[in-house]
Amino acid sequence: MPSEKSNIIVSICCITYNHAPFISKALEGFLMQEPPTGVSKDEPWYEILIHDDASTDGTTEIIKEYAAKYPDRIYPLYEAENQYSKGKAKEIDLYNYNRVLGKYIAYCEGDDYWTDAKKLQKQIDFMEAHPEYSITWTRCTHHDYEQNVNTADGCGYLFKNNEVEGVDVTLDMFFANWITQPLTMVFRAQYYSSEWRTRYRMYRDMHEMYHLLRLGKGYLFAFNSGVYTKHSDGIFGKVKLADACKTGLSIAEELYDKNHEESTSRFYESVLQWNIDKAKEIGENKYSLSWRLFRLNHNWKKLIKNIVRI
Repeated sequence: MPSEKSNIIVSICCITYNHAPFISKALEGFLMQEPPTGVSKDEPWYEILIHDDASTDGTTEIIKEYAAKYPDRIYPLYEAENQYSKGKAKEIDLYNYNRVLGKYIAYCEGDDYWTDAKKLQKQIDFMEAHPEYSITWTRCTHHDYEQNVNTADGCGYLFKNNEVEGVDVTLDMFFANWITQPLTMVFRAQYYSSEWRTRYRMYRDMHEMYHLLRLGKGYLFAFNSGVYTKHSDGIFGKVKLADACKTGLSIAEELYDKNHEESTSRFYESVLQWNIDKAKEIGENKYSLSWRLFRLNHNWKKLIKNIVRI
């Protein structure tokens, strides 16, 4: 591994488990990246930190082949036992984050991949020129692996005015609609805190991005840099609507409980209303959900409206 005195600019962090059909694309996407402006391709400007959580489908062997070919770029960590199944889901990213040498962290799981060779260059150049930004994303394509169907990322509404470069991302925007996917994000390593993971019972990517946005500005580039893969064997797979609603509500409630501010309050309120609207479909009690919403916003009109619709 590079010495602490090395000039690593960005640490590419990748977690993987049983991603044999995908991992080569992920690694190729990392290796094709062009350096930031003013940096030579021959300089050790990036490192690929990959954590293999005891894969059993050949993923490990593929990583070993790449690591042998690029020993000065790829630094794998192999588990003898699966850590996720041992209840360490919240700590999985730390196996890479704790090894980071870069000024920036770029994130991409082993079943996703990058398609733009200038992805890191564009994001790092921007952040070097704008120190007030703590995190940037790009747009991406969603790919259903089983159906072999591609769909847009749902961020098109942010670019109605034909913004060429990108748009600033506020906390309200972030909570209003999921901003792209983690595979596109690049953030300042100095801002990251492992305390965030112990603070929440249901820690997710959302919490990481939320706290980064509290520490600085966010920016979503207009260009598409990668592919987010949906498949049945993924960590979250193709989650059923009822399960997604229940999990989303628990996350929103905890986020509000831990951070009593306007953005988390509005987010919790919107998720509650979504669950009320879908209550019959997902088998939830509208009365209970409506009362929870009232206790949050004390809005009698909404309470009556929701009850009348029951």
